[in-house]
Amino acid sequence: MEKFTKMETLKQILLEEINKTQGWTGKAMFYLLAEQHEYSPENCGRRLRELAEEGKIQADTYKGKRHQTLARYARIGTDKPIPQKPIITFKELNGERIAVMQ
Repeated sequence: MEKFTKMETLKQILLEEINKTQGWTGKAMFYLLAEQHEYSPENCGRRLRELAEEGKIQADTYKGKRHQTLARYARIGTDKPIPQKPIITFKELNGERIAVMQ
């Protein structure tokens, strides 16, 4: 990541980073970027929502590993990732066959 001048706003910094990044990026990466420029994660979240509402970036939510709803962002025109189907295998436990999701 490049260093930005202090004249740029957090909104400009986020928009530039999203436009030069391929694919979808989780909000945690943008939180780190904001903190590097001495902005709070809360401010970063607000600016990302504003950019999405203005139609300058795409926003989407997905379920994380623990089924929490997480946000991700991408530049306009980026295809949404196809969710992976879980892999189910069968194992034996105490003489019984059980299904295990990976």
